[in-house]
Amino acid sequence: MRKEKIYILVAKDHKRYKKQVNARTFSKNNEIYGIVGNCKEGYSLTHIKTGMALDFDISYKNMLARIPELITKFEKLPAYYIENGIKLFDEAEILEEV
Repeated sequence: MRKEKIYILVAKDHKRYKKQVNARTFSKNNEIYGIVGNCKEGYSLTHIKTGMALDFDISYKNMLARIPELITKFEKLPAYYIENGIKLFDEAEILEEV
Protein backbone atom coordinates (compact mmCIF):
# COMPACT_ATOMS: atom_id res chain seq x y z
CA MET A 1 0.00 0.00 0.00
CA ARG A 2 1.08 3.52 -0.66
CA LYS A 3 -0.24 6.83 0.61
CA GLU A 4 -1.69 9.29 -1.88
CA LYS A 5 -4.51 11.80 -2.36
CA ILE A 6 -7.65 10.52 -4.08
CA TYR A 7 -11.16 11.81 -4.76
CA ILE A 8 -14.22 10.24 -3.19
CA LEU A 9 -17.84 10.83 -4.11
CA VAL A 10 -19.88 12.75 -1.53
CA ALA A 11 -23.41 14.15 -1.52
CA LYS A 12 -24.24 17.66 -0.38
CA ASP A 13 -27.39 19.71 -0.97
CA HIS A 14 -28.83 16.98 -3.23
CA LYS A 15 -25.77 17.11 -5.52
CA ARG A 16 -22.74 14.88 -5.94
CA TYR A 17 -19.23 16.22 -5.45
CA LYS A 18 -15.67 14.92 -5.53
CA LYS A 19 -13.80 15.48 -2.28
CA GLN A 20 -10.03 15.09 -2.05
CA VAL A 21 -8.83 12.89 0.84
CA ASN A 22 -5.73 11.01 1.91
CA ALA A 23 -5.85 7.26 1.33
CA ARG A 24 -3.76 4.12 1.40
CA THR A 25 -4.10 2.69 -2.11
CA PHE A 26 -3.48 -0.74 -3.60
CA SER A 27 -4.23 -2.64 -6.80
CA LYS A 28 -6.06 -5.95 -7.05
CA ASN A 29 -7.17 -7.64 -10.29
CA ASN A 30 -6.41 -4.53 -12.38
CA GLU A 31 -8.61 -2.29 -10.19
CA ILE A 32 -7.36 0.32 -7.74
CA TYR A 33 -8.82 0.57 -4.25
CA GLY A 34 -8.13 2.82 -1.30
CA ILE A 35 -8.64 2.76 2.42
CA VAL A 36 -9.85 6.13 3.66
CA GLY A 37 -10.32 7.20 7.25
CA ASN A 38 -8.82 7.36 10.70
CA CYS A 39 -9.10 5.74 14.12
CA LYS A 40 -11.63 8.31 15.41
CA GLU A 41 -14.14 8.18 12.54
CA GLY A 42 -13.53 4.70 11.12
CA TYR A 43 -12.30 3.39 7.76
CA SER A 44 -13.92 2.79 4.40
CA LEU A 45 -12.77 0.69 1.47
CA THR A 46 -13.19 2.82 -1.66
CA HIS A 47 -13.16 1.95 -5.37
CA ILE A 48 -11.02 4.67 -6.95
CA LYS A 49 -12.67 4.84 -10.43
CA THR A 50 -16.12 5.45 -8.98
CA GLY A 51 -15.12 7.18 -5.74
CA MET A 52 -17.70 5.09 -3.90
CA ALA A 53 -17.19 3.39 -0.56
CA LEU A 54 -17.64 -0.37 -0.69
CA ASP A 55 -17.73 -0.93 3.05
CA PHE A 56 -17.11 0.78 6.40
CA ASP A 57 -15.50 -0.50 9.61
CA ILE A 58 -14.39 1.12 12.86
CA SER A 59 -11.27 -1.06 13.04
CA TYR A 60 -8.44 -0.83 10.48
CA LYS A 61 -7.37 -4.37 11.37
CA ASN A 62 -10.87 -5.73 10.66
CA MET A 63 -11.01 -3.81 7.37
CA LEU A 64 -7.71 -5.33 6.22
CA ALA A 65 -8.89 -8.83 7.11
CA ARG A 66 -12.11 -8.44 5.08
CA ILE A 67 -10.58 -6.91 1.91
CA PRO A 68 -10.46 -10.15 -0.14
CA GLU A 69 -14.12 -10.92 0.66
CA LEU A 70 -15.25 -7.37 -0.13
CA ILE A 71 -13.38 -7.25 -3.45
CA THR A 72 -14.84 -10.61 -4.48
CA LYS A 73 -18.36 -9.29 -3.80
CA PHE A 74 -17.60 -6.07 -5.69
CA GLU A 75 -16.34 -7.97 -8.74
CA LYS A 76 -19.63 -9.90 -8.88
CA LEU A 77 -21.69 -6.72 -9.31
CA PRO A 78 -23.30 -6.25 -12.73
CA ALA A 79 -21.14 -4.20 -15.11
CA TYR A 80 -23.77 -1.45 -15.45
CA TYR A 81 -23.44 -0.64 -11.71
CA ILE A 82 -19.77 0.13 -12.22
CA GLU A 83 -20.39 2.02 -15.48
CA ASN A 84 -23.08 4.13 -13.82
CA GLY A 85 -20.78 4.81 -10.86
CA ILE A 86 -17.99 5.96 -13.17
CA LYS A 87 -20.43 8.22 -15.02
CA LEU A 88 -21.65 9.80 -11.76
CA PHE A 89 -18.08 10.30 -10.59
CA ASP A 90 -17.01 11.92 -13.88
CA GLU A 91 -20.01 14.29 -13.82
CA ALA A 92 -19.46 15.37 -10.21
CA GLU A 93 -17.90 18.76 -9.50
CA ILE A 94 -14.88 19.11 -7.22
CA LEU A 95 -15.93 20.21 -3.75
CA GLU A 96 -14.06 23.30 -2.64
CA GLU A 97 -13.42 23.16 1.09
CA VAL A 98 -13.65 26.43 3.00
